[in-house]
Amino acid sequence: MTRAAAVSFLNRLRPITASTKRSVPASSKGVACKDIGPAVWLSGDLVALYGLPVSCPSARWRGPPFFGQPSLGRPQRQPHVPTPAIPETPVVADARALSLAPGRRLRTRVAGVLLFLPLLARVRFDQLVSQASYPGSAMVPATSALLSVLVLKLLDKERRSHIKRLNCDEAVGLFAGLHMPPKKSYATDYSYRTIRDHQQKLLSGWIGAMAPLLFPQANTFALDFHPIPFRGDATGLDQHSLPRRGKAGTSVLSFFAQEHESQVLCYANANLTRRDQAGEALQFVELWQKLTGVNPQWLYFDSKVVPSPELSQLHQRGIWFVTIRRRGAAILRRLNALPASQWRQAVIDTPHRRHQRIRYLDETVHLPGYNGSSPQKALEFPILSNISNS
Repeated sequence: MTRAAAVSFLNRLRPITASTKRSVPASSKGVACKDIGPAVWLSGDLVALYGLPVSCPSARWRGPPFFGQPSLGRPQRQPHVPTPAIPETPVVADARALSLAPGRRLRTRVAGVLLFLPLLARVRFDQLVSQASYPGSAMVPATSALLSVLVLKLLDKERRSHIKRLNCDEAVGLFAGLHMPPKKSYATDYSYRTIRDHQQKLLSGWIGAMAPLLFPQANTFALDFHPIPFRGDATGLDQHSLPRRGKAGTSVLSFFAQEHESQVLCYANANLTRRDQAGEALQFVELWQKLTGVNPQWLYFDSKVVPSPELSQLHQRGIWFVTIRRRGAAILRRLNALPASQWRQAVIDTPHRRHQRIRYLDETVHLPGYNGSSPQKALEFPILSNISNS
């Protein structure tokens, strides 16, 4: 193939456009870049073989030619143009920026929390917060601040730091009446702006509004203390027994009262010391009597929750109680020395229970500090024994 034939072949391959209609003279010493155009896509071998000019940028095709061998080794790294780092400004929670336009749609994984809003509207949660005098602002009202913390409990988030995953979820902000949920720093700072008086007023209003809806016939409650381990620096906190660790440790002592049927927490206090824990059961009784006008009918608690002098006060109020007495060595020796004829047999008719046959003993005892006698029931299982007073 001659040089003129190669040029003619290339001209036939190039697309027919307005810029390539004129032919290339065969007698020219070179081929212009605008004449060759995109037709030189297989020019790698033809340029070297027939001496076509290589000064034209388009005459050097950067891709591999037909039947060409691919280049060996790693491909050349493309030049990287660094982009300037621009700090991202987080969206600030603001109730005034909330859009409630019709037809607005939001995508979220926690849409189930919105099903809780009808109950909040029914008990007038905004009025309860206003009566409790919680602090707030124009950007984040008091009701929105509490709802942003309440949504963490509904989603089973144990710590405020877990709110980071919800910072960009507009549906969570909509639940709290905001266009975007507040950050972790706000939730932490807001907790320090509240006091015990705020919690007591809100708790009283909340239980008073929820009792007719969820537990209208509430008469049985379970009382107990729960230590919350503290892993920070050394402070003035007391040492309390930690059941999971099997030893005492620095912890925050909390007290709660749970309604038996609905499993609703009706009372809670996390501002306790070892000196204050003795009268906490009576505090709950007085609160319930103030809200409903009657005393609780039954109370279940451990022996350490209510000391013996307070048991007398509960008895004077006409409150029935069942408590588990500590199994001391002296009590166990006395029970083991009793003849077998004093024990009664019983069967606990519970399906799939490992130990259904038990022995029990009814007797009357006198507790120190308790006015009067108290019936005591000792239960003996194949492995352990329990002693309860009522």
